[in-house]
Amino acid sequence: MELDSASQDWTNAVRNAERFLAVNPLVPQPHRYLARASEELGKTETAIGCYETLLLLDPPDPADVHFRLARLLQKTGKPEAKRHVLQSLEEAPRFLEAHRLLLEIRAAGKEGGESPAKATSETSHEPENRPIRNP
Repeated sequence: MELDSASQDWTNAVRNAERFLAVNPLVPQPHRYLARASEELGKTETAIGCYETLLLLDPPDPADVHFRLARLLQKTGKPEAKRHVLQSLEEAPRFLEAHRLLLEIRAAGKEGGESPAKATSETSHEPENRPIRNP
């Protein structure tokens, strides 16, 4: 699987990952290789399933797994994409690609009918302009 991925032979990577998973499905590495190869071959639903399974197996780099899953979910138009990109940023706050993806998801949400007032109230960290009352 590793050699197939290095040479970008995604079809053989899928075949070898499936063979490995038939023997031991509780190891995270074949799920990662199968997800990556499926992603490259355009098998989005398979890649999503593999990344979700990989998250259950406590991967060594959860930020990358959440990011890749968010990107795939965004392509399919599923709202869970925002949650996964936020989880990616929770793991790695300086992950620039995840920040870009979050901005894309927010922009798509505004175009898709999310009210601007709701979006700004959720993300605004500035205090509201209300008069201060003395007790």
